[in-house]
Amino acid sequence: MEQLLPDLSGLLYVIVLGAFVKIATALSIFKQGLGLQGMGFSLAIVGFAFVLSMFVMNSQVADLEFVGKDLQSAEQQLVPFFEKHADPELKTKFDTIRTKMGGADNVKARNSALSAAFLVSELKEAFNIGLLILLPFVVIDLLVANTLVLLGITQFSHLILSLPLKLLLFIGVDGWTLLSDKLLQGYL
Repeated sequence: MEQLLPDLSGLLYVIVLGAFVKIATALSIFKQGLGLQGMGFSLAIVGFAFVLSMFVMNSQVADLEFVGKDLQSAEQQLVPFFEKHADPELKTKFDTIRTKMGGADNVKARNSALSAAFLVSELKEAFNIGLLILLPFVVIDLLVANTLVLLGITQFSHLILSLPLKLLLFIGVDGWTLLSDKLLQGYL
């Protein structure tokens, strides 16, 4: 069991500081836009995010050697990935903050600032993707709600009518392919 712990902690590190955060955040915004609140779809979103993130991180995970090593060695092996995908402005900003806080100027401290810059970059990109996904769904919600009000139907929830319209739109534009492409483009 003790031999398995470094492998699991390294894999968890790759997931948390990999593509999973961006993909899961964007897909959660997508779920909110559809108006689905059920636990079943949440599990599907997490599963889809995990599969896509492992697809992105596959080359990184394949190169990592966790056996008998700690998280610092896994982090060191992921530095090139973080460097490539972190926003340069955020890297500078977090490095400046680290310096002002009186942090040590060693590899571990620089990697910590780089990890933070990478995560914030991923969240920033996820929110941008989420906004692009959310806007058409909000327009559909507003149109359906206003139509129901104009017809004098106030006791009927607009969500019941807008969900099929949102699904028709999503299927009509091949939404899963577009969404997957948009989520994976940043890693090319």
